[in-house]
Amino acid sequence: MALAIGAHPDDIEFGCGGTLAKWSAAGCSIHHLVITDGSKGTWNPDADIASLIVTRRLEQTEAARRLGGRSDVTFLDQIDGELEESMALRSAIARHIRVIKPDIVLGHDPWKRHRLHPDHRHAGFLTCDAIVAA
Repeated sequence: MALAIGAHPDDIEFGCGGTLAKWSAAGCSIHHLVITDGSKGTWNPDADIASLIVTRRLEQTEAARRLGGRSDVTFLDQIDGELEESMALRSAIARHIRVIKPDIVLGHDPWKRHRLHPDHRHAGFLTCDAIVAA
């Protein structure tokens, strides 16, 4: 079992999609954990945000299916662009890790610092802290 944790819908596919597809083809079960709702994923200032969130969730689910067919997706629905390293969120991620018991966890590298979207950096540190807490 592999767990891939991404800050936004699409981060997992861009970051490690090829690896997950290869592992899935070899028989590994894949689980995706998406922390934010993807509500800032448009340049359109007039976008219907509720519809955008639904669309991004559907796209994420379809991407997971295409990467392996046996992939599950969990959404934590934090607000895109406003991710913070809270104890509550770290605990939610740690609980998820304890429940699915992955052999490997993939996530954002938080030490890239200024080359990262702040949500990616926070997601990386949350993932590292949650692994320790799990």
